[in-house]
Amino acid sequence: HRRYGHLSFSGLRTLASKGLVKGFDLDESSLPSPSCEACIQAKQAHRPFPAEASNRSNTAGERVMSDVWGPARVLAKGGYRYYISCTDD
Repeated sequence: HRRYGHLSFSGLRTLASKGLVKGFDLDESSLPSPSCEACIQAKQAHRPFPAEASNRSNTAGERVMSDVWGPARVLAKGGYRYYISCTDD
């Protein structure tokens, strides 16, 4: 299962029954539990982000978000390579 990129067990059965992989034999009694930790983690999902923030600020400067961008290939006036943006919510 792991060697074949966490292929499903039905997919492994198909490989074996159709002879798609040379030298691949599947022993049904040796199949591990279908609760593979990596597969379980890969199937986890997160809740979607809300379209609009529920905790908006009411006062200027109460909530400020910032981001840094760079390095820029072309120097800005003064020789700067980075840009900082600040947004007041």
